[in-house]
Amino acid sequence: MNSQAQEFFKTKKIERYNHEPGDHGTMGKNERFNRTLKQRLTKMSPKRISQKLITDVIENYNSTFHRSIRMTPSDAKGKVMDADLSHNQAEADIIKKEFEVGSSVLYRLNKQAFGKELARWSNAVYTIVGIDGYRVQIRSKNGHTLYKAPNDLKLVKTETTDATINRGDILEAEKILDHKKTRSGKYKYLLKWLGNEPASWEPQDNLRLINKNKRSTLENEYWKSKS
Repeated sequence: MNSQAQEFFKTKKIERYNHEPGDHGTMGKNERFNRTLKQRLTKMSPKRISQKLITDVIENYNSTFHRSIRMTPSDAKGKVMDADLSHNQAEADIIKKEFEVGSSVLYRLNKQAFGKELARWSNAVYTIVGIDGYRVQIRSKNGHTLYKAPNDLKLVKTETTDATINRGDILEAEKILDHKKTRSGKYKYLLKWLGNEPASWEPQDNLRLINKNKRSTLENEYWKSKS
């Protein structure tokens, strides 16, 4: 997302959230909505498609009865589904009982074509460092961090090991050592990583994995120490 779009979001008080790459639950919901919207638009003449027409199609979607929630999306706005909350809490409690912080695990590797003889689990052993709802945060000895679903983890009784780190992977930062301001007005931070990785300068967006408009915990701790 470019700086102009981010600035527009700020003026409209729209909070932007990023989903974890590979989160099929969220991705599936988004794709179903996109597919429904596309199907309705393709039935119309291309000459008729305009911003107003797209808005009308979205309003029609929100006022259409959905069997899965037994109401329209507009009717569901602001309502709390107690049955869903109870189910979700029960599932979260089960996960906390099965996976304890500090346990060692392997994670399931993605399937590949013609890969029957390939390894199914990671070579590196990770430690569980946190549990957030349906996601388990795991970290290798050299700071490689992943967020996995419980079904993709296998408990093992082995010491944590180093993992192979590829470009674009998530690493766990220990603290911010220094900062500098860029021409765009954003910050770059010198990060000290957990494990043996050397310190490096990273843009602020790399620390804000969920909400790009809010400071991360590390940033808040750093600026608090500066005040």
